[in-house]
Amino acid sequence: MNNFNERGAKKWTSLMLPEHKAMLQEIYHEQYYVKKPLLDEQQQERIQYMISSAMQTGETLQFHTYKERRIHCFYGTIKKVDRYQMRIIVSTEDKEEVRLDM
Repeated sequence: MNNFNERGAKKWTSLMLPEHKAMLQEIYHEQYYVKKPLLDEQQQERIQYMISSAMQTGETLQFHTYKERRIHCFYGTIKKVDRYQMRIIVSTEDKEEVRLDM
């Protein structure tokens, strides 16, 4: 009787494992999803002040961006603020150029 139970468990495990694995991975990734934060006027003004002072001094800032339901962080200096296209161009520590929409 012991062999029968083991064989049955192996049979179902081999049939269900890929589906369960995909479902578990989806659940695992969903638990780290973040809702897009909304900024009030005071936070927006504070960010604008930090951007303008960092441009003048060339100070390195830590940026938090929202992309694909996650918060991404990186350090960089502001190279340019393009008011026509509503973008901030940032040079990262890796010398990459990142364009952030305002």
